[in-house]
Amino acid sequence: MEYLDMDQYYQDSGRPELCEKLFIESLNYIKEKGYTIELYQKKALLNHLTEMIKRDNVHKQITIEDKQIFSEIASDSIKIAKRIVDQLKNISDEESYLLAVHFEVVKLN
Repeated sequence: MEYLDMDQYYQDSGRPELCEKLFIESLNYIKEKGYTIELYQKKALLNHLTEMIKRDNVHKQITIEDKQIFSEIASDSIKIAKRIVDQLKNISDEESYLLAVHFEVVKLN
């Protein structure tokens, strides 16, 4: 992933420093766990973080109608996702479930 490519995502978030921080935190967690992340997964993760920050900027809350669909996500994935989501003040905790999916998927690599 080229720097310019990442920088565009950071800028699109409206809060580039925060976006970069959350992306690096996510990648560090993945690395610490010994998982590998493919380029397309990095892009999907960074896109998700960018859009999540955009929602935070405008106080847009998402609602998950059926949380049961996330029942097989491991607690460690939800925990890191919640730690990242908690750094944003204007979005719902339900964002953690969606973000956790990215951490679960890299476990399959």
